[in-house]
Amino acid sequence: MKNLYKALVVIVGFVLFAPVATYAEEAAPGVMEVVAIDGTGASEPYAPLYDKFTAVYKKMGSSGQRSLWANVWAGNNAGLAIVTIEYPNMAALAADGAIVSSAEYQALSQEFFQKGYRIASRSIVVKQR
Repeated sequence: MKNLYKALVVIVGFVLFAPVATYAEEAAPGVMEVVAIDGTGASEPYAPLYDKFTAVYKKMGSSGQRSLWANVWAGNNAGLAIVTIEYPNMAALAADGAIVSSAEYQALSQEFFQKGYRIASRSIVVKQR
């Protein structure tokens, strides 16, 4: 009888709380990392290096959707390359921490700085609506 009672409690708990857990996952706001890259002193265009970084992220299973933008009309910031990485939630962003600490990523970071690039700004933004 005790086993039947325990099974009933588990089933009722699942029925009551599973929809709440699912809603919490769906309700998590989208997150975007925005990185402005200054290539004023760079020896070549940034796009080939961006492709190398993207390949590392894909190889290591990132759920982030990467895009490369050209900042063409922004006053003092015109000419910057903008990289955006969209994540479904903060947990997905945090999961990419392992990628940044990988040897392959670190080697690309060295190449990035050796070619004359610098990070002008880095932001994490959360979707509001």
